[in-house]
Amino acid sequence: MQKSLKTQVTTLSIIIFLLLLGLGSLSIVKLNDVNQVSSDIRDHWLQSTRILGDLNNFTSDYRATEASLILAESPDLLMHYEKEIRDLNSLIASSENSYEQIHHKDSELETYKQFRGEWESYLTLSNEVLSRSRMGNKDQASKIHMAQSRIAFATASNTLSKLTAQTVKGASDASARSLTTYAESQNLIILALLLTVISTAIMLAYTSKFVAVPLLELANAMRSLAANNTNINIPGIDRHDEIGNMAQAVVVFQKNAITLNQNQLKLIQQASTLEEKLQSEQRMTELQRNFISMVSHEFRTPLTIIDGQAQRLIKMKEPISSIDIIDRSEKIRGAVLRLTKVMDRIQTSSNLYKEQSKLPFQSIEIDPIKLLKDVCHIHQELTPSAKVSLNITPPIPTAIFGDHDLLFLAISNLISNAIKYSTTLPTITIDALYENEMLIIKVRDQGIGIPQKDMNLLFERYHRGSNVAGIEGTGIGLHLVKMVASLHQGDVSASSTEGQGSEFIIRVPHELKSN
Repeated sequence: MQKSLKTQVTTLSIIIFLLLLGLGSLSIVKLNDVNQVSSDIRDHWLQSTRILGDLNNFTSDYRATEASLILAESPDLLMHYEKEIRDLNSLIASSENSYEQIHHKDSELETYKQFRGEWESYLTLSNEVLSRSRMGNKDQASKIHMAQSRIAFATASNTLSKLTAQTVKGASDASARSLTTYAESQNLIILALLLTVISTAIMLAYTSKFVAVPLLELANAMRSLAANNTNINIPGIDRHDEIGNMAQAVVVFQKNAITLNQNQLKLIQQASTLEEKLQSEQRMTELQRNFISMVSHEFRTPLTIIDGQAQRLIKMKEPISSIDIIDRSEKIRGAVLRLTKVMDRIQTSSNLYKEQSKLPFQSIEIDPIKLLKDVCHIHQELTPSAKVSLNITPPIPTAIFGDHDLLFLAISNLISNAIKYSTTLPTITIDALYENEMLIIKVRDQGIGIPQKDMNLLFERYHRGSNVAGIEGTGIGLHLVKMVASLHQGDVSASSTEGQGSEFIIRVPHELKSN
């Protein structure tokens, strides 16, 4: 049974990882060996070779200075050579101390101890030579120098040469060992790099052959099925891994697509029947809305005003003054304007339900600050006695996306209601701010407020508060505001205390999300 792709890829990855980890660890060990040998050469062999070279030089100079001191004729020259011997003694002692600070093999230490003993023997004879030279017995001093002292110096010098030869050989062996270890480390690193390249190539080839190519074939099959080309072979259905499961799912999709094509005519017929029923239902709904709009009691008040003023004009027998004519004409025009507004609001609300509305939703770029200023300015002109105050809290975006006319209508409705349901001198406050990519518009008034029992039905169509008797209205304004907010993927909320005023808040996003 074939393993899943996850198991195969994980197993191959672990094998490659362990192989590279082993080679890498071995390379690191070898590099540490190289470093160790290099440190040994640097800190032991080179230092030892340098010190022994100094000892050879200093001891040779000591022997030569001793001979010069025997031959010195003047006291000044004698003092000069004695000082030079003291300096050389100090240098030899310092070199010996430096050599002893270095860790050495037992064979080296044994040879070095032999040299120290022989050199001490030579120094004993040398001191006797120097002593006799100071006392003027130069013949005896020369005799000792050329006999016992010469033999002692030669013995110590031979031992020092032997120690130097051991040190040079040890340094040469360490250098060769360093080169061998470095070559081994280099070969391991090259092998690790080659294995990395080969492993990467294997992973790419495996992924291409067993994952990428089969997935691409399945994707092409899906595109063919999406184009209603169902007469195709689905590759990979005989596999027992995740791609095999995907291929079997595509086979199911193929069968469903075939069934869908077979039932397409039936679905079209059913859709046609449903469309006819829907159109009939829409016509009935339209008739109902028109009927409700036409019988709205809001038409009665302005018509009564117009009729009353007309009857008074008819019944008046005395000549009518121009002031009286203007007064009654303004009342008639006010009633006509009121009636027109009611008709516009009803018509606009009804249009929003119609599929072929003359006022479709069109999203464009809108300047929200200009929109708010325009709507406030219009209401300030229509109602000079009202105080309409606009407060903008920065930062406000210079552009949002939505339907300009619908947003204008919604905000206008809220301001109009705030004025209508306020006191004799209404004060309306509009606040605009921007939070969490939402434009927030608050409309507050100090009017009669809304009873708590009416809050749940506040945005229902044709619903009006229980405390608005005698105040004009159709009950569709707030419903229209809610619809506009929903079309803009936003919302509207309200809070109110009866007798103290109300606050309505519209929230619309900066950009509309595509459906």
